[in-house]
Amino acid sequence: SVSSSARAVEAQEHVHPVTVSVDEMIRWMPADTESITVTQAPVRLSARHAWAGVGPETVLDRLADASALLPDYDWSKGAKLARVVSGSRRFSLPKNLGPFLFEGCSILEFASDSPLTTEQLLKGISACSSKTFTLCGKEVVEVVREIDEDSWKFYACALSPNVVLWATDAKFLTSVLQRSASKSPRVAFTEAFPLWRWIDREADFWGLRDYSKIVELHRYMNSPSSLIEPDASLYRDKKPVGY
Repeated sequence: SVSSSARAVEAQEHVHPVTVSVDEMIRWMPADTESITVTQAPVRLSARHAWAGVGPETVLDRLADASALLPDYDWSKGAKLARVVSGSRRFSLPKNLGPFLFEGCSILEFASDSPLTTEQLLKGISACSSKTFTLCGKEVVEVVREIDEDSWKFYACALSPNVVLWATDAKFLTSVLQRSASKSPRVAFTEAFPLWRWIDREADFWGLRDYSKIVELHRYMNSPSSLIEPDASLYRDKKPVGY
């Protein structure tokens, strides 16, 4: 019937496409996002104890894992990701050695031939979760984990059949969920951001950081923008790490 067809079309408009662009994923990030990293070459995750020494074949795996900060649980082993887009803000010092704490969210796009599905990943996360709750209509799994001497909270939910959101902060995750479901204009790292001219957006891995958003720097510098405005070409790096 006409009415049922109309409802089907309306429903399709609210379903996330199988693949979205990196620019669209960045649009989901809140305005105060300080940094983004993008891994856009196929990456197969492995449990950390299975990692061999550093080599060309493991570089992207390590970068994707560090960018997403996936705990080294067996439930992530074997997942093949087509892309990882991570946004973060408000970094703070750890109590001792270890990664800086931060608020952020990684968008994990599973490859179509991933042997580990999004459903299997979330089932594995749920098995070691502390609780589940609903956020913006999505079921969210919370995981609490001690990393070195710091207590971390991680949040995971399925955005679409092939996309999982993995966050370190519920408020950041809320922003990503709300913006992904809307047509709000992009507010983080817009095309006016000056460092875009040095970025090869087709690279397997690249990242950007906006120092002007880091409040703590204002204690030490009169103009945080001086870090990025003069002679930015000096810092362009063709190697795997660099911006």
